[in-house]
Amino acid sequence: MPRPLQSLCDQWYCPCCAGFWIALVLHALTGFWTLPDLENLPSFVGVLREPVAWTLDALATATLIYAAILKIKAIGFPAMKAHMMKAEFPKSALPAQLQDK
Repeated sequence: MPRPLQSLCDQWYCPCCAGFWIALVLHALTGFWTLPDLENLPSFVGVLREPVAWTLDALATATLIYAAILKIKAIGFPAMKAHMMKAEFPKSALPAQLQDK
């Protein structure tokens, strides 16, 4: 695979990188702004005003996506650990001879 495509493929495993590209595509398709104030950047930025605004908005969206993923994982880990402990409890309550059968 060519180096640029390989790099893009590797970035999809990173939630922040994937969130950035998804945010750029969604912004291009819908015109939705995560931070609406970025739409009105000062005119002294010049011709780079729109690409800079899109990039900053996509970075903000990617940051929010990454924070949401971290929050979901933080909630899910204790639940998963409790489920595993519940599954192991009956095994520990049985005598060792019965566990082998």
